[in-house]
Amino acid sequence: MFPLHSEPITAPVGGAALGQVIGLSVAATVVTGILLVIAWAHRTHRIDWFQNLGDRLGSRTGEPGWSAIPVAFVASSLIIALLGFMWDVSLHAGRGRDAGPLANPAHYLILYGLFALFIAGMSAVVFPRDGEKPGIASVRITDNWHAPVSGIFIAACGAYALIGFPLDDVWHRLFGQDVTLWGPTHLMLIGGAGLSTAGIILLHREADFSMTRRGLEMPTWLRTAMLSISFGALLIGLSVFQAEFDFGIAQFRMVLAPMMIVAAAGLTLVAARLYVGPGAAIFAAVFFLLMRGSSPSWSPT
Repeated sequence: MFPLHSEPITAPVGGAALGQVIGLSVAATVVTGILLVIAWAHRTHRIDWFQNLGDRLGSRTGEPGWSAIPVAFVASSLIIALLGFMWDVSLHAGRGRDAGPLANPAHYLILYGLFALFIAGMSAVVFPRDGEKPGIASVRITDNWHAPVSGIFIAACGAYALIGFPLDDVWHRLFGQDVTLWGPTHLMLIGGAGLSTAGIILLHREADFSMTRRGLEMPTWLRTAMLSISFGALLIGLSVFQAEFDFGIAQFRMVLAPMMIVAAAGLTLVAARLYVGPGAAIFAAVFFLLMRGSSPSWSPT
């Protein structure tokens, strides 16, 4: 078997400098503190701009604010995280490992996207107040605070992916460089972000129940379009696991590629047809192809 490199690898195998660890910890603590203050002020009626933002976004589709805000947040955060992911894989494929989480510019995009994903889920959890019960399966936190299951799901996906970031540094300290995208901590990052797209579908479902209870109904064409795009996003999320083959740097047998494509497409497109109705699977597939086709850095090199 031929070696992958003709020269010894001299790039660091991982382990962030203490200054970087402290800097990231301080930044995360400050941002988290600010978000906690905003959440407390919203739930105690000390601020109204968050409620007004949700009402304004929801007025466009008829959905409640606890659904409208996270949908917009998840969509934007995942686009940024995906761009960072593609950039990060390209850098590692060409240069090897980096010196730490702050030594790679792509990591900033990934960190922002994952943290925004967590915030999106928590915004759905925090938004309902005054005893409002979102959906029909809301989780009771206190006597007058009920959170949508979809919000908890999205926040859990974001937290799971974020945990993978410091664990990735520990993994490389212990075991050195990875030669595969399918390392355990990499799968945490990819899995948390990719599966959060299912949370968008759950949000729309809970919003449907809430709207029905209030005697409201979203136009059929708008509901079909929004849900089809959501299933297309889920297909993109599941396809990220195939990135080794997309970049042409696969470490495993090519036979796995069509199997993974069939699994992702079969699960997503069949679910779209059953849940949304005729044409949804085609719409989702077209959205997927447009998004993939508009990303030149995603193509094999």
